[in-house]
Amino acid sequence: MYADAGLSRILGKNGCASPTSAQNMKLESLTDLGRMNPAIDPIFHTGCVPGCTVTSCSCTSVVWHYWTSTTNFWSPTTAWLVYFVDGDINAFPKTLLYLVRAVRAGT
Repeated sequence: MYADAGLSRILGKNGCASPTSAQNMKLESLTDLGRMNPAIDPIFHTGCVPGCTVTSCSCTSVVWHYWTSTTNFWSPTTAWLVYFVDGDINAFPKTLLYLVRAVRAGT
């Protein structure tokens, strides 16, 4: 379900959240339309083995969409998602269960 609640606490990092409107471009910029399954630079899909942690790997699902925190202007009950199988971006109802790829501002 669409939410940011507790994301920083879960990841153990301060300032983590799902991407905001300004950061949607950052999430979208991770897509590499020259690749598929996942359509993302390999640096964002490394060390993906069972049991890896947020500090030891960067895995990108090719099954699920990733939420941004941006509500669709034309349909306030939906928000934007990025699908890293092919880099597609769509709006879906906020009641659906999808993944979140945390972003962090600064250094």
